[in-house]
Amino acid sequence: MEIQVVYEHNFADAKIVRQEVFVEEQGFKMEFDEIDNHAIHVTLYLDKVLAGCARMYADIEKDVMRIGRIALRKPYRKQGLGKVLVESCEAYGKKHKAKAFVLDAQCRMQGFYERLNYQVDGEIHMDEHVPHVQMRKTLKDEQSHEEFDFNT
Repeated sequence: MEIQVVYEHNFADAKIVRQEVFVEEQGFKMEFDEIDNHAIHVTLYLDKVLAGCARMYADIEKDVMRIGRIALRKPYRKQGLGKVLVESCEAYGKKHKAKAFVLDAQCRMQGFYERLNYQVDGEIHMDEHVPHVQMRKTLKDEQSHEEFDFNT
């Protein structure tokens, strides 16, 4: 089993996963937005087959990275690949000196993120028709590296 994670020149593949999971499967109507133009799109491949995606970008808070649009295609769920996706985003953020990560989790996925050491950091809110909650993971100083700059 070979896992590959790609961080650039891959929006077309991320769009395939998001269309399949969020639009067709979950019924979101406003899946794609202006953030896609400047976000880092992360794609995950299992044995060279597109399995999942996420996106990340610098949040308005200094040294905080926002992770979102985390999705796995149906055949690739329940195999630990969601954890790989989130940890890959975090590794990229740590490399660029992020001090914390925030995400809006679908409420049904809250336990998954709690197992990855995220904590609820806001009230339940609706994103279209699905309840979400903001979650945060703050790093200890020694966990981040290099200079924080998501534009490189």
